[in-house]
Amino acid sequence: MKAQSADYIALQNVYKAKAREDLAEAIATVRAIEKSLGRSSPIDEKEIEAFCKGAGYIKLIRGRPLHIAEPGKPVSFGERAKAAVSALTNPDSLILHYIAFLAYDSFSASRAAEDPEGTLLPSGFTDAEADAEKITNIALLIIDSLINEVGSSLDNSEHSEVKESVGKVVQEIVRANGAELHNVASLTGGLVAQEVIKVVTKQYVPVDNSCMFDAITSRSSVLRL
Repeated sequence: MKAQSADYIALQNVYKAKAREDLAEAIATVRAIEKSLGRSSPIDEKEIEAFCKGAGYIKLIRGRPLHIAEPGKPVSFGERAKAAVSALTNPDSLILHYIAFLAYDSFSASRAAEDPEGTLLPSGFTDAEADAEKITNIALLIIDSLINEVGSSLDNSEHSEVKESVGKVVQEIVRANGAELHNVASLTGGLVAQEVIKVVTKQYVPVDNSCMFDAITSRSSVLRL
């Protein structure tokens, strides 16, 4: 036991010595930056030490802009296109919900352009069945554009399954007709409040970039697209 304790203490001392070396290097780097910036009041060494101790838990998030679906303009997924295509046939992913909402946004934008006086319903729906078909077609165009973006393809059975699934999501969007259920609104408010707390307190990792929630199956999915 004594031999093991001695080995543990020796290893602990190695880590402590390395930590002190890293801290000294960090302080030297900070002082050099301060000098180059002409900073008059140096940062306290205790603050630098605290930063170094917590550095292992730092996570850099480069937020991605949200997609804006406009009539007649393709939606580009860029470097996330390959991951998005893989998610199309993943039953646990809610990416088809995301695409359905993009299609809804595009449909609503086109209706707004056709109806500058605002005489239509807030959602823009006039014929539920016909509008659902139009939005589904827009969603399928987005999906096909996404697949072409990565030079990939889906076999006939997969494509039919994706088409059927996104069609069902669109049907629910049209059926809701812009309404919000109180329980979904409550959950959404809780999610937003949670993210605000993360940002304000600078603790934990905030959601990046879209969080989808399916209230029918009580599933949620964070999509970085």
